[in-house]
Amino acid sequence: MWYNHTTEAWVDPLPHAHRESDECFIILQGSVIVEVEGERFTIGPREFCCFPIGIYHQIVEVHPGFIQFLTSQKGASVIP
Repeated sequence: MWYNHTTEAWVDPLPHAHRESDECFIILQGSVIVEVEGERFTIGPREFCCFPIGIYHQIVEVHPGFIQFLTSQKGASVIP
């Protein structure tokens, strides 16, 4: 489990998927817009999101520029 917090804007440059494990996170503060296989969703405070192994996803926007979240995944192996 990792705690991530930043005031710098960031996005995933390209959609990607993970080979070894699901990627899950809980937003603590702020919100993100994620794109999952072509469909966009907003994930906000106290909401949970999980991308199963092999599902292409991308963080396309971070609001309001400051984000705090907890994330969990087994490995960093990514499928481009």
